[in-house]
Amino acid sequence: MWWRRSALPCARLHIEANCGTGLASLQTHIVTLTVTEKGYCLGADGALDFTRPEISRDLEFPTEPISAIGWIAHGLAARATQHRRPLTVISCDNLRENGTRLRDAVTAFTERSRPDLLSWLKDNVVFPHTVVDCIAPAVTDSARSRVSRALGLDDTACVQREAFSQWVIENRFAGPRPAWDRVGVQIVDDVEAFGRLKLHVLNACHSALAYLGLARGYTFVREAIADPELARFLNKLVSIEIAPALHPLPVLDYWRTARARFANPRIDYRLSQITEDGSLKLAERIFPLMIANAATGAPVRSLSAHRAWLARLRVWGNACAECA
Repeated sequence: MWWRRSALPCARLHIEANCGTGLASLQTHIVTLTVTEKGYCLGADGALDFTRPEISRDLEFPTEPISAIGWIAHGLAARATQHRRPLTVISCDNLRENGTRLRDAVTAFTERSRPDLLSWLKDNVVFPHTVVDCIAPAVTDSARSRVSRALGLDDTACVQREAFSQWVIENRFAGPRPAWDRVGVQIVDDVEAFGRLKLHVLNACHSALAYLGLARGYTFVREAIADPELARFLNKLVSIEIAPALHPLPVLDYWRTARARFANPRIDYRLSQITEDGSLKLAERIFPLMIANAATGAPVRSLSAHRAWLARLRVWGNACAECA
């Protein structure tokens, strides 16, 4: 998604079919990414994983990229070649310090593909940190049916999402930006507190509820949070183990709002969708909390919900073995 200046008083979003052309345009000032954690092709150390097939392939064919990192690098190279104007690249995914990690990945790729551009990239391209929060799960047949009944027609491109939304962006731009702050976007000097709450309360509880809820036969988040025992488990997890790790942030107030969002009867958020890529998500959501509490002697028993993830892996492994 690219933002371009418009003659209209408000900004407009412009999507290009050719990423290189879109990023190189003089009218393009901002590009945003929402590609999930795995879309950044990072290794266990948080750095770009050059062993990933899409990254090695993009290094071999840099003008025909297939990865998000390859596309960004290709577009930046075209921009630097044509006019060298500055650009803001914004990650909107659930990664700690997402701007820094995106910057480091793009820099590492460029160092191997176009090292002559490193100086320009460092001085003219910025990667602000962000926090984006709005539950918008994959559309289910039930959601499609509700939309059809409401509209009186079939909408095959409908999207289900909650009313709550939050977009927090670090106030660091390489050039002009839309007046997003006039429509609810929070432009702040430091997004860290917002990110820690979202990642380690909402996302961490989502993951714990998903693995434990699936084991009890539930399909959706709203069903699992309605289980009194699971709800008590999450309340205990937040108050006794997450809150100490995030002190002095307002964890309990944030959790009360998040829990109500989990129970939304109009959102069909599948637990199975949350469990996808668990090894990547838990490393971001749960493990930093365990490390913080272990360092101070705070409890980590409930945080060990990752054991449910391991149990889930064993179930999948046994199923695969039976099918073999």
